Amino acid sequence: ADAAVGAFREIVAIRLFVEPARTDGERAAAQNRSITGLVLRLAALAAMVEATTRRQFDGRRDAITARGELAELIAREQAGMTGAAYAALYLASEDMSGRAVDLLSRQIADIAPIVTVTVPRPLPSLWHAWRLYGDPNRADDLVRRNRVVHPSFMPERFEALGN
Repeated sequence: ADAAVGAFREIVAIRLFVEPARTDGERAAAQNRSITGLVLRLAALAAMVEATTRRQFDGRRDAITARGELAELIAREQAGMTGAAYAALYLASEDMSGRAVDLLSRQIADIAPIVTVTVPRPLPSLWHAWRLYGDPNRADDLVRRNRVVHPSFMPERFEALGN
């Protein structure tokens, strides 16, 4: 799901350059390119919403960031949907945004919070995993989350998942 979110994010970011039209045919072609780009971005955005809601987030902060990004991207597309011709697309994108935000908000409520741990001296990640969780198998998570160079020397201040 993480790779899909990144790929669809690139598609959503595409903005076609439309040259100024001089004739009726050029204006119609420019409008068709504009609408085609919008539909492509909305399709990618819908796939990105699905992939985002299927992600396994490491912590609340990541999920909150993803929720905000989706809401912002959808709002950016909606800003260009003016007029009666875009009413159905606008309403569909509004519904998609509302459902995605609701689902992610429920997921956020279930995710353990990230806490900052402060200790007097560097100690091994195994010690911290046992002390915090009663499970030395969670030492790898502490190392990964804090990008520690060597697991025997955790910093004196680091992040951990709350219980």
